[in-house]
Amino acid sequence: MKLRILASTSIAIGMLLSIAVQAQATDDNRSTRATLERVTKHAQGATTKVLSNVAPIPTTDGGAQAIDGTANGVRVKVPTSAIDAISLESSTGKSVRVKLPYASNAKKAKVIEQGIVSFDNQNASKTVPVVKDDGSVQVTTVISGATAPARYTYELAVPDGGKVSQIDGGVVVVLDAAGGFVGGIAPAWAKDANGNDVPTRYEISGNTLTQVVDHLAASTAYPVVADPWFGIDLWGETWYNRRGWEHEDWTVSMLFSGWGWTVYSASGGDIVMLTAGWSEIATKRPLVTSKPSLKHQYDCHATFGRAWWWAGFHWDLERWRSNYPGWLATLAATGAIGTSRAR
Repeated sequence: MKLRILASTSIAIGMLLSIAVQAQATDDNRSTRATLERVTKHAQGATTKVLSNVAPIPTTDGGAQAIDGTANGVRVKVPTSAIDAISLESSTGKSVRVKLPYASNAKKAKVIEQGIVSFDNQNASKTVPVVKDDGSVQVTTVISGATAPARYTYELAVPDGGKVSQIDGGVVVVLDAAGGFVGGIAPAWAKDANGNDVPTRYEISGNTLTQVVDHLAASTAYPVVADPWFGIDLWGETWYNRRGWEHEDWTVSMLFSGWGWTVYSASGGDIVMLTAGWSEIATKRPLVTSKPSLKHQYDCHATFGRAWWWAGFHWDLERWRSNYPGWLATLAATGAIGTSRAR
């Protein structure tokens, strides 16, 4: 009888401990999500709207992959074990792989909700990848206290002969051996619990990206959220004939991806769009290469879209328009733009 009582007691205690652990994990997940909600609420631009446009993508904490799905033509994999890399593979043939910080000590992925998992680094920080519906991944870091590290290092898989480099405005690009755009990272940011900026920056060494978050100031309110936002495709939806045929010819239309807009709107982002953006749209909609006028229009959008004419998220390229290879020089000559803009 005593053995039965002891056995029953042990089972009951085990069940209670299991329930307690599950409750703690649930509370922990709620706390993490609440932190992301807070930074999203304080957001003044797309960059820090972490919980906006999250991909409704299957998410689990079992198996090898916590997330394995496609958004905007980009297949995204987020592993269950932090030791394995996050990968992005675009329908255009480009791919990026990212190894996470403090992965050797991190616990396995816990599901926050669809498209979001959390890795507890066991050092007062968590790595919380958020998959967006444009196929990008905001790898947010949640820093819960002053004992957390200030440096978060990401190892990037780069094509043979390629490199990682930072351009004006803080955008980081991953290039192949020929200098072609493979993928990139939006400018660094960090916010405390009151929505105040926390000093942060990227450091690059070879194929390694480190985000430094200087969170030890007395005025810092924890938790702090920071991120590198990784992406491949600058364009979201693209299509022909948005308004039907005009002047008996077609129009190609394109919308920025959320990640692409963030890159473009940063200082120096027009350079990325003039090169990588054109290459991407030419791959997705090959007819844009059928007439020089389309490239002239594209270059005009890329050069002035965010700063002067404010073409915004949506661009149209109309094939009926005449070729005008000297459009930029003409604008400079008439004084409509400064000579520094006439590249």
